[in-house]
Amino acid sequence: MAGSTRLWQEFPALLKPALARHDDLLREAVESHNGAIVKTTGDGLHAAFTSASDGLQTALHGQQAINSEPWPDEIGPLHVRMGLHAGETELRAGDYYGTA
Repeated sequence: MAGSTRLWQEFPALLKPALARHDDLLREAVESHNGAIVKTTGDGLHAAFTSASDGLQTALHGQQAINSEPWPDEIGPLHVRMGLHAGETELRAGDYYGTA
């Protein structure tokens, strides 16, 4: 989530439930497009898909869900960055490795 450090410092009581909702929305987007969450990293997550189009649909769905959510006025709309990588990978010890 873009700017999350500042939001945590200024609005910790508001950001805790907002981050939980953020996670729920993104988890729903991943699961509804045949994805699997590999790991979470604070306010980020890493998901894997069997097709690039499922990953793209998840990114679109996730952005739309985040943008449509009525976030508290004090923290305003949340902004998320998403990256998509496509290519061959290797699943090893619960994580993905490869040039993608």
